[in-house]
Amino acid sequence: TGGGSGIGAAVVNVAAAQGHFAFAGGRRFASLEKARGDNGVSIWNVPLNVRDEVTCRAAVEEMKKEVSGIDVLVANAGVPYSGAFEETPIHEFKRVLDVNFLGAARMIQSVLPVMREARRGVIIVVSSLSGLIGLPGDSAYAASKFALEGACEALAPEVARFGVKVLIVEPGAVKTEFMADAAQASGEAVPEYDPFRAFLAERAQGRSRGADAADIAEEIVAMMENPEGPLRRPVGDQARRVAERLQTLSEKERAALALDASGLDWWAAGRASS
Repeated sequence: TGGGSGIGAAVVNVAAAQGHFAFAGGRRFASLEKARGDNGVSIWNVPLNVRDEVTCRAAVEEMKKEVSGIDVLVANAGVPYSGAFEETPIHEFKRVLDVNFLGAARMIQSVLPVMREARRGVIIVVSSLSGLIGLPGDSAYAASKFALEGACEALAPEVARFGVKVLIVEPGAVKTEFMADAAQASGEAVPEYDPFRAFLAERAQGRSRGADAADIAEEIVAMMENPEGPLRRPVGDQARRVAERLQTLSEKERAALALDASGLDWWAAGRASS
Protein backbone atom coordinates (compact mmCIF):
# COMPACT_ATOMS: atom_id res chain seq x y z
CA THR A 1 0.00 0.00 0.00
CA GLY A 2 1.13 3.59 -0.49
CA GLY A 3 2.75 2.38 -3.72
CA GLY A 4 2.58 5.71 -5.52
CA SER A 5 5.47 7.47 -3.82
CA GLY A 6 8.31 7.27 -1.31
CA ILE A 7 9.21 3.97 0.31
CA GLY A 8 6.16 2.20 -1.13
CA ALA A 9 7.03 3.06 -4.73
CA ALA A 10 10.65 2.11 -4.12
CA VAL A 11 9.69 -1.29 -2.69
CA VAL A 12 7.45 -2.05 -5.67
CA ASN A 13 10.16 -1.15 -8.17
CA VAL A 14 12.96 -2.98 -6.36
CA ALA A 15 10.81 -6.09 -5.97
CA ALA A 16 9.83 -6.03 -9.64
CA ALA A 17 13.43 -5.49 -10.73
CA GLN A 18 14.39 -8.59 -8.76
CA GLY A 19 11.82 -10.73 -10.54
CA HIS A 20 8.88 -10.55 -8.16
CA PHE A 21 5.33 -9.97 -9.41
CA ALA A 22 4.36 -6.79 -7.58
CA PHE A 23 1.04 -5.05 -6.97
CA ALA A 24 1.16 -1.33 -6.21
CA GLY A 25 -1.83 -0.13 -4.22
CA GLY A 26 -2.89 3.47 -3.78
CA ARG A 27 -5.64 6.05 -4.15
CA ARG A 28 -4.21 7.99 -7.10
CA PHE A 29 -3.83 5.88 -10.23
CA ALA A 30 -1.74 8.56 -11.96
CA SER A 31 0.78 8.47 -9.11
CA LEU A 32 0.97 4.68 -9.32
CA GLU A 33 1.59 4.86 -13.07
CA LYS A 34 4.31 7.47 -12.65
CA ALA A 35 6.01 5.58 -9.82
CA ARG A 36 6.43 2.25 -11.55
CA GLY A 37 9.19 3.49 -13.85
CA ASP A 38 10.58 0.94 -16.29
CA ASN A 39 9.25 -2.14 -14.51
CA GLY A 40 5.69 -1.90 -15.76
CA VAL A 41 5.57 -5.43 -17.15
CA SER A 42 5.82 -6.99 -13.69
CA ILE A 43 3.88 -4.35 -11.74
CA TRP A 44 0.11 -4.22 -11.53
CA ASN A 45 -1.53 -1.09 -10.17
CA VAL A 46 -4.45 -1.70 -7.83
CA PRO A 47 -6.69 1.20 -6.78
CA LEU A 48 -7.43 1.12 -3.07
CA ASN A 49 -8.06 3.45 -0.16
CA VAL A 50 -6.84 2.05 3.16
CA ARG A 51 -9.53 4.11 4.92
CA ASP A 52 -12.22 2.11 3.11
CA GLU A 53 -12.57 -1.56 4.08
CA VAL A 54 -14.59 -2.32 0.94
CA THR A 55 -11.81 -1.19 -1.41
CA CYS A 56 -9.20 -3.08 0.63
CA ARG A 57 -11.12 -6.34 0.27
CA ALA A 58 -11.86 -5.61 -3.41
CA ALA A 59 -8.15 -5.07 -4.05
CA VAL A 60 -7.34 -8.48 -2.59
CA GLU A 61 -10.02 -10.10 -4.76
CA GLU A 62 -8.56 -8.35 -7.81
CA MET A 63 -5.09 -9.67 -7.00
CA LYS A 64 -6.43 -13.21 -6.56
CA LYS A 65 -7.67 -13.09 -10.17
CA GLU A 66 -4.11 -12.52 -11.39
CA VAL A 67 -2.03 -14.78 -9.13
CA SER A 68 -2.51 -18.06 -7.32
CA GLY A 69 -1.57 -16.62 -3.93
CA ILE A 70 -0.40 -13.54 -2.08
CA ASP A 71 2.98 -14.16 -0.51
CA VAL A 72 3.76 -10.74 0.98
CA LEU A 73 1.86 -7.67 2.15
CA VAL A 74 3.85 -4.48 2.70
CA ALA A 75 1.51 -2.19 4.66
CA ASN A 76 3.19 1.12 3.99
CA ALA A 77 0.45 3.72 3.43
CA GLY A 78 0.67 6.56 5.91
CA VAL A 79 0.28 10.27 6.51
CA PRO A 80 2.49 12.60 8.54
CA TYR A 81 1.27 15.19 11.00
CA SER A 82 3.08 17.84 12.97
CA GLY A 83 1.88 20.05 15.80
CA ALA A 84 1.68 20.69 19.50
CA PHE A 85 -0.60 18.24 21.28
CA GLU A 86 -2.78 21.05 22.67
CA GLU A 87 -3.33 22.55 19.21
CA THR A 88 -4.07 19.26 17.45
CA PRO A 89 -7.83 18.80 16.94
CA ILE A 90 -9.26 15.44 17.92
CA HIS A 91 -10.48 14.92 14.36
CA GLU A 92 -6.85 15.10 13.19
CA PHE A 93 -5.78 12.49 15.76
CA LYS A 94 -8.59 10.31 14.38
CA ARG A 95 -7.54 10.90 10.75
CA VAL A 96 -3.89 10.02 11.35
CA LEU A 97 -4.83 6.92 13.33
CA ASP A 98 -7.36 5.94 10.67
CA VAL A 99 -4.71 5.92 7.95
CA ASN A 100 -1.56 4.85 9.75
CA PHE A 101 -3.00 2.26 12.12
CA LEU A 102 -6.50 1.26 11.00
CA GLY A 103 -5.45 1.42 7.34
CA ALA A 104 -2.84 -1.25 7.99
CA ALA A 105 -5.34 -3.23 10.08
CA ARG A 106 -7.87 -3.20 7.23
CA MET A 107 -5.33 -4.50 4.73
CA ILE A 108 -4.01 -7.14 7.11
CA GLN A 109 -7.52 -8.41 7.81
CA SER A 110 -8.23 -8.46 4.06
CA VAL A 111 -5.15 -10.49 3.13
CA LEU A 112 -4.91 -12.82 6.13
CA PRO A 113 -7.58 -15.29 4.94
CA VAL A 114 -5.55 -15.87 1.76
CA MET A 115 -2.32 -16.41 3.68
CA ARG A 116 -3.97 -18.53 6.36
CA GLU A 117 -5.49 -20.85 3.76
CA ALA A 118 -2.13 -21.16 1.98
CA ARG A 119 -0.35 -21.68 5.32
CA ARG A 120 2.32 -19.18 4.34
CA GLY A 121 2.87 -15.45 4.01
CA VAL A 122 4.82 -12.45 5.21
CA ILE A 123 3.21 -9.28 6.56
CA ILE A 124 5.56 -6.30 6.70
CA VAL A 125 4.26 -3.13 8.33
CA VAL A 126 6.21 0.06 7.80
CA SER A 127 6.39 1.87 11.11
CA SER A 128 9.00 4.46 12.09
CA LEU A 129 11.41 5.39 14.82
CA SER A 130 8.33 7.28 16.05
CA GLY A 131 6.98 3.85 16.97
CA LEU A 132 9.87 3.51 19.42
CA ILE A 133 10.07 7.01 20.86
CA GLY A 134 7.62 9.92 20.80
CA LEU A 135 9.17 13.22 19.76
CA PRO A 136 7.71 16.59 20.77
CA GLY A 137 5.58 17.92 17.92
CA ASP A 138 4.82 14.43 16.61
CA SER A 139 2.17 13.30 19.11
CA ALA A 140 -0.49 12.25 16.59
CA TYR A 141 2.02 10.51 14.34
CA ALA A 142 3.73 8.75 17.25
CA ALA A 143 0.35 7.63 18.61
CA SER A 144 -0.44 5.97 15.29
CA LYS A 145 2.91 4.19 15.11
CA PHE A 146 2.85 3.04 18.75
CA ALA A 147 -0.64 1.62 18.09
CA LEU A 148 0.57 -0.11 14.93
CA GLU A 149 3.56 -1.70 16.64
CA GLY A 150 1.57 -2.86 19.66
CA ALA A 151 -1.11 -4.44 17.50
CA CYS A 152 1.44 -6.22 15.32
CA GLU A 153 3.35 -7.46 18.36
CA ALA A 154 0.09 -9.12 19.44
CA LEU A 155 -0.67 -10.31 15.90
CA ALA A 156 2.64 -12.09 15.31
CA PRO A 157 2.10 -15.05 17.67
CA GLU A 158 -1.56 -15.32 16.65
CA VAL A 159 -0.70 -16.10 13.03
CA ALA A 160 2.63 -17.90 13.44
CA ARG A 161 0.83 -21.26 13.59
CA PHE A 162 -0.53 -20.57 10.11
CA GLY A 163 2.95 -20.09 8.67
CA VAL A 164 2.52 -16.30 8.52
CA LYS A 165 5.44 -14.13 9.62
CA VAL A 166 4.92 -10.55 10.84
CA LEU A 167 7.71 -7.97 10.64
CA ILE A 168 7.76 -4.34 11.83
CA VAL A 169 10.07 -2.13 9.77
CA GLU A 170 11.32 1.03 11.50
CA PRO A 171 12.98 3.54 9.15
CA GLY A 172 14.60 6.72 10.36
CA ALA A 173 14.75 9.85 8.21
CA VAL A 174 14.29 9.08 4.50
CA LYS A 175 14.81 11.30 1.45
CA THR A 176 11.18 11.66 0.45
CA GLU A 177 8.64 14.47 0.56
CA PHE A 178 6.70 12.61 3.27
CA MET A 179 7.44 14.79 6.30
CA ALA A 180 7.81 17.93 4.20
CA ASP A 181 4.13 17.43 3.37
CA ALA A 182 3.15 17.10 7.02
CA ALA A 183 -0.06 18.91 7.87
CA GLN A 184 0.36 21.49 10.61
CA ALA A 185 -1.92 21.57 13.63
CA SER A 186 -5.14 23.20 12.46
CA GLY A 187 -6.90 23.76 15.76
CA GLU A 188 -7.27 27.07 17.55
CA ALA A 189 -3.84 28.66 17.66
CA VAL A 190 -2.48 29.29 21.15
CA PRO A 191 -0.15 32.33 21.07
CA GLU A 192 2.26 30.75 23.55
CA TYR A 193 3.00 28.07 20.93
CA ASP A 194 3.92 30.53 18.15
CA PRO A 195 7.69 29.83 18.30
CA PHE A 196 7.05 26.09 18.68
CA ARG A 197 4.84 26.12 15.60
CA ALA A 198 7.33 28.14 13.57
CA PHE A 199 10.12 25.73 14.49
CA LEU A 200 8.06 22.71 13.40
CA ALA A 201 7.32 24.31 10.03
CA GLU A 202 11.02 24.94 9.47
CA ARG A 203 11.95 21.46 10.70
CA ALA A 204 9.52 19.80 8.29
CA GLN A 205 11.27 21.38 5.32
CA GLY A 206 14.57 19.90 6.46
CA ARG A 207 13.21 16.39 6.81
CA SER A 208 13.69 15.60 3.14
CA ARG A 209 17.23 14.63 4.14
CA GLY A 210 18.06 11.10 5.19
CA ALA A 211 18.53 7.63 3.74
CA ASP A 212 17.63 6.92 0.12
CA ALA A 213 14.21 5.30 -0.26
CA ALA A 214 15.76 2.79 -2.68
CA ASP A 215 18.24 1.66 -0.02
CA ILE A 216 15.42 1.18 2.49
CA ALA A 217 13.46 -0.72 -0.16
CA GLU A 218 16.41 -3.05 -0.79
CA GLU A 219 16.40 -3.99 2.89
CA ILE A 220 12.64 -4.56 2.90
CA VAL A 221 12.76 -6.77 -0.20
CA ALA A 222 15.58 -8.78 1.39
CA MET A 223 13.28 -9.34 4.40
CA MET A 224 10.51 -10.51 2.07
CA GLU A 225 12.83 -13.16 0.69
CA ASN A 226 14.28 -14.16 4.08
CA PRO A 227 11.86 -13.13 6.86
CA GLU A 228 13.46 -15.11 9.67
CA GLY A 229 14.65 -13.06 12.62
CA PRO A 230 13.28 -10.56 15.12
CA LEU A 231 9.87 -8.90 14.96
CA ARG A 232 11.21 -5.35 14.89
CA ARG A 233 13.66 -4.36 12.14
CA PRO A 234 15.23 -0.89 12.20
CA VAL A 235 16.27 -0.09 8.61
CA GLY A 236 18.97 2.36 7.61
CA ASP A 237 22.09 3.26 9.57
CA GLN A 238 20.44 6.07 11.56
CA ALA A 239 17.53 3.88 12.65
CA ARG A 240 19.83 1.06 13.74
CA ARG A 241 21.97 3.43 15.80
CA VAL A 242 18.97 5.01 17.54
CA ALA A 243 17.21 1.69 18.18
CA GLU A 244 20.36 0.21 19.70
CA ARG A 245 20.86 3.26 21.89
CA LEU A 246 17.25 3.22 23.13
CA GLN A 247 17.72 -0.28 24.54
CA THR A 248 20.16 0.96 27.18
CA LEU A 249 18.68 4.34 28.16
CA SER A 250 17.00 5.23 31.43
CA GLU A 251 13.67 7.08 31.27
CA LYS A 252 15.47 10.38 31.93
CA GLU A 253 18.02 9.68 29.19
CA ARG A 254 15.24 8.67 26.83
CA ALA A 255 13.45 11.99 27.40
CA ALA A 256 16.70 13.85 26.76
CA LEU A 257 17.21 11.93 23.51
CA ALA A 258 13.68 12.82 22.36
CA LEU A 259 14.35 16.51 22.94
CA ASP A 260 17.71 16.34 21.21
CA ALA A 261 16.37 14.42 18.21
CA SER A 262 13.43 16.79 17.81
CA GLY A 263 15.59 19.88 18.18
CA LEU A 264 13.20 21.18 20.84
CA ASP A 265 15.49 21.12 23.86
CA TRP A 266 15.36 24.94 23.86
CA TRP A 267 11.56 24.81 24.15
CA ALA A 268 11.56 22.45 27.12
CA ALA A 269 14.18 24.62 28.83
CA GLY A 270 12.04 27.74 28.40
CA ARG A 271 14.51 29.45 26.07
CA ALA A 272 14.06 31.21 22.76
CA SER A 273 14.78 29.19 19.62
CA SER A 274 18.48 29.12 18.80
